[in-house]
Amino acid sequence: MKIFKENSYDIVRLYVNQLGIMIFSMLLYTAVGSFENQALSTALSIFVSIFSVGFYLVLVYYAMWEIGAKDKIRIDGNRMEPCERKGVVMGLFANVPNFVLGLLTVIFTALVLIFGKNGILVSLVGIFNLITRFHASMYLGIISEIVPHSLPIGEVDYVEFLIEAILFTVLPLASVGVTHLGYYLGSKEKKIFSFLTNKK
Repeated sequence: MKIFKENSYDIVRLYVNQLGIMIFSMLLYTAVGSFENQALSTALSIFVSIFSVGFYLVLVYYAMWEIGAKDKIRIDGNRMEPCERKGVVMGLFANVPNFVLGLLTVIFTALVLIFGKNGILVSLVGIFNLITRFHASMYLGIISEIVPHSLPIGEVDYVEFLIEAILFTVLPLASVGVTHLGYYLGSKEKKIFSFLTNKK
């Protein structure tokens, strides 16, 4: 909790980056979804998803590199103790909404599969599935390609829903890995994206 208290502003900033990419990707999905050619629309949706996720990870990496570089100055000046796990912890905190929404969707979907199509459970699955898809929309094209819907529109395969929910829960771990990498390299003043840091 100490890391959260001392870095709450930066954690919120990481989360705001996701919200920005979420809106960005939804706008692009809407645009490509209007194409009459279904094959082209699907291909572009996958491209939008990959591009959005990549862009988001670059933003996260850059933000954490800067934080790591600033911490290095404090550590070298004996004004701060080194904390190698800081990047991971910040990444986990920034992704708490993703994990909570994803896990709730997994739980309610699994309950439908176990106990049958109870009205309340089905409603909860529908609500949380929709919120999760919107909240983590940059992953939507990738997940739709991994788990293509086999049933006609209007029908629901809860096994597919469960797999999708698991993917929505797991994929944000990539950004946790990137926050760790960005912070670690920043604290060592090592760079991958030198053109972003503008440092020699």
